[in-house]
Amino acid sequence: AGIAPGNSSGPADILAQYPLPSFAAGSYNVAIVAGTIDLLAGAANVDLYYYLNARPTAQNSSQFEFIIFHGSPDVNTVGLYLAYDRPVGSSAYQPDLTLARYAYTSAYLGLAYDNVVVLDTNLTDLNDFFPVGYRVPDPGSSGLTGQTGVVFASGYANTPDPAKAFGLYVALSNGTVLPLPSTEVRRLQIVHNAADPALAQVDLHPGGVGTGSPISLNFREATPTIFVDGPTGASEVLAVTPRGQTTPILANLSVSLPAAGKNHVVFIQGVGNPSQFAANPDGRSTALTLSSILDIRGWELSGSFSYVPFHGVTDAPAVDLYVGGSPVGLSLRYLDFASRVTVPAGSSGQVEVRPAGQSTPAATFSLAATQTPGGKGAILFASGFLNPAANQNGPAFGLYLVYPEGNVTPLSIVTALAPGAFAILPLRVYANPTLNERWQISVGATQAGELPYVLSTVT
Repeated sequence: AGIAPGNSSGPADILAQYPLPSFAAGSYNVAIVAGTIDLLAGAANVDLYYYLNARPTAQNSSQFEFIIFHGSPDVNTVGLYLAYDRPVGSSAYQPDLTLARYAYTSAYLGLAYDNVVVLDTNLTDLNDFFPVGYRVPDPGSSGLTGQTGVVFASGYANTPDPAKAFGLYVALSNGTVLPLPSTEVRRLQIVHNAADPALAQVDLHPGGVGTGSPISLNFREATPTIFVDGPTGASEVLAVTPRGQTTPILANLSVSLPAAGKNHVVFIQGVGNPSQFAANPDGRSTALTLSSILDIRGWELSGSFSYVPFHGVTDAPAVDLYVGGSPVGLSLRYLDFASRVTVPAGSSGQVEVRPAGQSTPAATFSLAATQTPGGKGAILFASGFLNPAANQNGPAFGLYLVYPEGNVTPLSIVTALAPGAFAILPLRVYANPTLNERWQISVGATQAGELPYVLSTVT
């Protein structure tokens, strides 16, 4: 076989020749021309890449089956994720497969529904990935059911020429070549941390009720980290209903899709009716909401573990968080999060929750070595109520870790939260001198409750 420019007039224009392999009789085979050609210099760095004994039709007639070929000349080995066909319990931070330049996947992949192919070109840091994914259309609606094809990467990732820009295409067994439409994509995890007892078991409906399969979450449960596609900044609705029901709709929460090519966590926070619960001491709204922690890391090197502290307790004032005697979050108010903390894998120690600006912990927890595995990033979040009795006897205060796979583990209690640990310091007023005069002190409270007081005479 010979390769010549498209305007060649005959064999004399051939730039490179290649021997043909031996093909089995009656077989169907795929050959892709890939590489670069310098027409001015008359040089070709091009080869033919074969996939022998390919499938002319799908083995599963209800699917579209395809292989993938990496043909981009300026992109090294890539990781590949099938965004919406992830094995149960798998991590969205581990590629489904890796593919060297000018190589095919070894086996066919089958799709019964549409999917998005996500690429990762930085395999030394799996937090990074292409902000653009490529959608393989639904076989049923696109007429691809029962067919086969080759999804191939083509063009340059780094070029000012749009005609040579990187993209994914599919070549069908009948010779048709189609571009795969691109879509912005990011990683996202949802954590249910709304302590309202009426929200203990809910269904979440992305896009609203009736738009797809709901996500069932209990309080202090989380989804695995998943890929979500759509334009950055687009508003998405998350409807909340009781478990197994589509009515009543408890809330229609809205979130703007965060930046593509990044990793994010969204916490479901607050209570359904704030007037029936204790107010936040710092005056922050406790209404049901979605609170985002943006641009996190869910993957670390094998010898490291990282976490981001998050204050998710509606009736708690600002706190300082200390781990092993060192501050990791200061003056964190409700819905605040601190900077990422990175520690050696297997680290352990005591976690102190202190009223902001004070040296005495209100509660102490134990972080076990098994809770800081290497290679992961997590969120360390405060959960529950400081005073369950003032919050419809909801769940009590605690610290928890949520990991990228969706598992949530509690930190064990060393010193339980003491009654009044977050109380306001005593107010002392002295009238000097009083003689026989009368005087009056007025004290206001932001919510109903007992207000203990003592009147003393000082001689």
